[in-house]
Amino acid sequence: RRCGPARFSFAECPVVSEKFDGVAYFALLVMVLSTGSTFLFIVFALEGLSAMAVASWRLIIGAAFLVAVAFALGEGLPRSRVIWLWAAGFGVLNYLIPAVTLAWAQQFLPTNVAGAYYASIPLMVLMLSAVIFAVKITWRKGLGLVIGSVGLVVLAGPGTGSQLDGEIPVLPQMAIFLSCVCLAMTAVIARIMPKAPAMQLSAAAALMAAVPFVPVAALTLPETTPSTKAIAGMVAAGVISSGIAHFSRFFLIRRKGPVFVTPNAYLAAIWTAFLGAIVLGEVLTLPTIIALGIVLAGVVIAQDGSGQMKAV
Repeated sequence: RRCGPARFSFAECPVVSEKFDGVAYFALLVMVLSTGSTFLFIVFALEGLSAMAVASWRLIIGAAFLVAVAFALGEGLPRSRVIWLWAAGFGVLNYLIPAVTLAWAQQFLPTNVAGAYYASIPLMVLMLSAVIFAVKITWRKGLGLVIGSVGLVVLAGPGTGSQLDGEIPVLPQMAIFLSCVCLAMTAVIARIMPKAPAMQLSAAAALMAAVPFVPVAALTLPETTPSTKAIAGMVAAGVISSGIAHFSRFFLIRRKGPVFVTPNAYLAAIWTAFLGAIVLGEVLTLPTIIALGIVLAGVVIAQDGSGQMKAV
């Protein structure tokens, strides 16, 4: 465990003190911005590529980025067969299924609806944490998460400009929900995986998810060269969404616990709605603004009263 100042490493270093953890909060900010931008990147990529091509290249680019960073930090890839087996399962749930389902669903759903669905992940994580880890959720945090969820229901409801012709297709919603369930499961799995540097495990998991999609990526290449915008969206989805965002999430779960990362879902939904309105011209109506205000209120209430977000 290389937690001392002598060597810079992303190996997990659990924080046992109640003091303000600046590294964790910076990682949370990075996670919010990168996760919330995912939906915009995919919209750009879908303008010149099929959904399967977007998912395939996102997985491959993300894996290449994480493996390169792991070696640059001197961590490399795992040598243990047990670690690779865990990485394979984690890769399917954390990278493969979400990448495929999200790329397909975003052909039919606006970004703020997709972002709102992803913000349901904290409730799933809380439930799994309580069942598996016997984590006692404080009433204040529980109340804040419920209020935030109410805001997200309003965000995706009528009058917010998030509907498509007044009706949201059912199958894309189910696909998004499936990806949310998988990501919630990985938040729990990350806490019980064998000890190893976070970057090393992230790179191994991403690599295991990407390898099966190498031939798929080759077969789904478009006949004509995609636009610069589509290529940029695809690269950003790989590097930022599958690389930086997922590593930040894994790092925080290992460092602070799965409940600590719950504000990301709400704040990322706000960032998603903001980008959708500013960049894509999605309507940001008064009900939408009210919904985002409710979400923020939920995040504030979920604090422990000292300005810090505890792990429980």
